[in-house]
Amino acid sequence: MHPKFFHLFLRTRIAQFILIILLVFITGCGRNQKTEFDKLTDAFVQWYFKSWPVAATQTGFHSHDAEFGKYDKDSETEILADLKRFNIELSQIDPAILPENDQIDYQILSHSINGLIFDIVKVKKLQWSPQFVPSIIGGGLYSLIEREFAPMEVRVQALESRLSQVPRVVSELQNLLVEAPEIYVETAIKQTDGLIGSIIDIPLEIRTDNSTFDRIENHINAAVKSLTQYRDWLQNGPLQNHPRDFRLGETLFREKFKYAVTESMTPEVLFEQAHSSLISTQNDMFRLALPEYLSKNDEPVWVTRSDTLNVIKWVLDRIAVKHVGRDKVVQNVKDTIDELTQFIQAHHIVTLDDSRPLIIREMPAYMQGVSVANLDAPGALEKNQAVYYNVSPIPEDWSNTKVESFLREYNDISVKMLSIHEALPGHYVQLSYAQREPSVIRAIFENGSMIEGWAHYTEGMMINAGFGNGDPNYEIVQKKWALRGIINAIIDQQIHANSMSRDDAIKFMVEQGFQETAEAEGKWIRAQLTSCQLSTYFTGTLEMWKLRQDYEQLKGRDFNLAEFHESVLSFGSIPIHYIRKEMLGE
Repeated sequence: MHPKFFHLFLRTRIAQFILIILLVFITGCGRNQKTEFDKLTDAFVQWYFKSWPVAATQTGFHSHDAEFGKYDKDSETEILADLKRFNIELSQIDPAILPENDQIDYQILSHSINGLIFDIVKVKKLQWSPQFVPSIIGGGLYSLIEREFAPMEVRVQALESRLSQVPRVVSELQNLLVEAPEIYVETAIKQTDGLIGSIIDIPLEIRTDNSTFDRIENHINAAVKSLTQYRDWLQNGPLQNHPRDFRLGETLFREKFKYAVTESMTPEVLFEQAHSSLISTQNDMFRLALPEYLSKNDEPVWVTRSDTLNVIKWVLDRIAVKHVGRDKVVQNVKDTIDELTQFIQAHHIVTLDDSRPLIIREMPAYMQGVSVANLDAPGALEKNQAVYYNVSPIPEDWSNTKVESFLREYNDISVKMLSIHEALPGHYVQLSYAQREPSVIRAIFENGSMIEGWAHYTEGMMINAGFGNGDPNYEIVQKKWALRGIINAIIDQQIHANSMSRDDAIKFMVEQGFQETAEAEGKWIRAQLTSCQLSTYFTGTLEMWKLRQDYEQLKGRDFNLAEFHESVLSFGSIPIHYIRKEMLGE
């Protein structure tokens, strides 16, 4: 071989050898990084569930069912130090080398750890939210009673242990409180009263031997005594002299927004899009309402925007009079489920999983006071457990005027929208699919904008698919529900990052969103008790409709609605921008 060619051959062989060595090294690094990430996530999961045992039970991890966790200052300091250590360890892993699924879990874990640190260091809600007592204790006890994840005797043993710890938990959480907003105190008092009544009834909910019943009865007496003392302390104690503004403030709202809502847009961008959507949705409603309005009225003279809104309101008022009586609210919700099931199956909306029964019931007392309905699903790690569709009863102390206002808001068509959102094909279906995703990180850190965005998206999707048989009243009511999500985002930001007053918020909801006064008053209470959560509905549904539009364009004639829905749901409750990446290759 000519020397020139020999040297060329030799250089080529050396380059190939180096390339092979590099590939082996990179592959080995990838495997090592994957192994290290798996070890770290396993360690974090074990630590997380040990630190928050009630969350562990609710998620479906049952190694700490007999515990409540600790809530003193030293424990919080220790948790914060642990979170910072996990952050350092996580930073030693290069996510770019991990498999694609693990890359998503890495980003979710990193983002969530920073969110937990933010909550402890900056929000400090344990210092000013008295609702933690009924929330943690109620959730810790009733997740053992209601969820049949183990034989009764096993759950009763854990229940007895947790009941014995109630006085300590109450004391620790009470000692952390230094101030509280008035609405938080009022709500906590009501929820604590409800929890006391529920604890007294525990013997009716369980089966065990007489000696265990006797011990449990003693623990119940001690728990009721400590909770009664706590309720009295809320009513007459030092918090009455240490009020706090319920508003989060612009700085904290902005920072919390990226953890609780989305990293994909800023609050300002969402606010602008919400205002634009408010006008366009009202215009759509006007086009739907005008034919019916003109069938009974002369054509109005349009001078201001309020003339347009009056046409919409006139039609919505006619729809609102068709509703059930106050004692039929829960039954009315039950009656919608069969109709929705049949429509979803007939129109191939999504494949339903009937392995988890849906139980419609009156909302437990310790949960009441925040929303009119919710879906109480088993944890993402549970299998084949019942799902509770909770409907809040109309309070006995409401006046007839307030009751009528509530029933008009949840009229015969509107209650179907409620069930679409909460159950079929909304939260119930989405969370059923999420249980199939094996990632524990995704089970722990479910994304609110995906969960609420999906449910809000399904309201419009069902109407577009033909639910309501083309009746324009169904579409106009659905548009009203769309306005609810839009207005949620607007008032969430205006209340917590600015200074929107109660009167202004209620006026905005009633006049711009056509909400009944009772609904608007309830939303004002909810807006005070939460921050950023109300923004997840509009944010998530924006992202869902954009994903569907882009996926339809990608698939063209091959687009299949059920296939699209099942693909979206297959990734679990993760941020929608990750689902976009998986489905569109972005």
